[in-house]
Amino acid sequence: MLKYNMPRNVAVIVSAIYADYGRREAELERKTQSRAVLEKYEELNVAVEIALECVEENIRDAILGDITRGRGYEASPLSPIMAKNTYYERKREVMCELGRILALI
Repeated sequence: MLKYNMPRNVAVIVSAIYADYGRREAELERKTQSRAVLEKYEELNVAVEIALECVEENIRDAILGDITRGRGYEASPLSPIMAKNTYYERKREVMCELGRILALI
């Protein structure tokens, strides 16, 4: 059994939250949504940023980019510098961490 495992339905939700990170960031800059919506966007993006803190600082942007774009190891900028198993362990770790932060698991 994997150390960082979660139910499939939770993984879908967490993936969607990561995938929408950039759009929420842009909306926060534009401030065209209601205050309540912007507060929820800020809450979700802060949760994503906190979840990313569970991995090494120098790989956070790449992991976030890979998750948001649905990239795997082969297409990742991390593949030349990180072993495949390590890459997927870190990726699962940040996914599970966000699930924990949002009380989904």
